[in-house]
Parts: sequence; structure tokens; C-alpha cells
Amino acid sequence: QQEPIYKARLVAHGYRQTLHVDYEQTFAQVATMKAFRVLLWVSSLLGLLCTQMDVSNAFLSADIDTEVYVLYPPGYPGNGYLKLNKCLYGLKQSPRLFYKTLVKTLLSAGLQPLVTDSCVFKFREGTRICFVLIFVDDIIIAANCEDLRKKVEKALSDRFKMKNLGELKHFVGIRVQQTAQGIKISQSEYIEKILEHFRMGAQQRRVVGMRGRQRGERIESLPGEVG
Repeated sequence: QQEPIYKARLVAHGYRQTLHVDYEQTFAQVATMKAFRVLLWVSSLLGLLCTQMDVSNAFLSADIDTEVYVLYPPGYPGNGYLKLNKCLYGLKQSPRLFYKTLVKTLLSAGLQPLVTDSCVFKFREGTRICFVLIFVDDIIIAANCEDLRKKVEKALSDRFKMKNLGELKHFVGIRVQQTAQGIKISQSEYIEKILEHFRMGAQQRRVVGMRGRQRGERIESLPGEVG
């Protein structure tokens, strides 16, 4: 039996931040589920292969746009305050600043955002085409050319610490199956987790008997119901 792995993360006390003092805006755009489904439809139609990448410690890679000071972490030698050069988890503006940093990286790689969704980017050169969808730190790359895919992967890896997850199989609780006949999506695993959470899994199923109705028998309706 393997020993458990313990992880720790230094976070900022974002609840102590003051608007217009150490942060301004906090909204961070994410791709909609409609955009995700449309991307899969286009990929199936054009024969694009969808792959997935993940940004490790995403917010730590974002450039900070204002002066923010934090107390020395517990157990760290010294006292007083530290000035942040990068974002930390816990800061109110971290999601937005990471999104802006990611967009800047994609723009420098030659991709342009769609007018209909600013979290979906497109690059087209002749018959070569590539789409990139971003959902916080989850990234989907759909392309019909491996050179384009490698170009996008390299641009992201040069700026962030990336994990290449290979062919797209799971995304925000949705299972994706890419076949020669098309792309199938389902949420069977999510449904099973919900059933298990409410103790309604297969092992809790019960057979309940009911009296059979005779042919021609009238069923009396309750008030307000249609018989």
C-alpha cells in the first residue's frame, strides 16, 4: 500500500482585499457549454481531432497588475510584508489576470478570438484549421493539421507549465468519445455519482410490487388531475 501524498498551497487572504486599492475587476470569461458543443459538432463535421491540455498551477503564472502585499507565511523566517510579483490563489483578481495572460499568449501565436465567444480562438491558413477553447485552465485544441497543433502546444508550453492530456475524453463532467463515425458525448459518470451521493445506486435498487389493472377498469383521478 502506497503512502498518502500530502499537498500544501500558499494562498492569499482575498477576503481582506479592498476594492480600488489592491484590485479592480474580477470577472473572468469562460467558454459556454453551447460553445463546447458547437466545437464538437464542427470537429465532427470537418474531421478535426480534439486534444486536451491543462495548465498546472494556473494562477501562479499570471502577471499581477497592481501592488499587493502579503504577510510572511507561517514558519517562514522573517516578519513584515512581501510584495507579490505574480498572482496567488485566493486573490480576487487572479482568475481574470490569468485569463488575460492566456489570451495574450494565444494572440501572439496567431490565433484570433471568435466574435460570438471570446474564449474560442481560431487559426486558418488555406485548408489547415485550428480551434482553441479555454475553460479556466482546461484547454481544448481541435485541428486537422498536426503542425498547427504542435505550434499551439509549444506556444502554451513556452509560457506556462502544461500537462498534455492527449485525446479529449473528459471535459467538465462530460465524457467524450471520438470515433470515425462522429463524436459522442454523455454524462453517465456524472449521473452515477449523483445517484451514489443520494444512495440511489444499483445496490440500493428495490423491486416494488403493484396491483395490476384489469381491462376496462376505471382509474379514479385525484382532484386537479386528468383521468
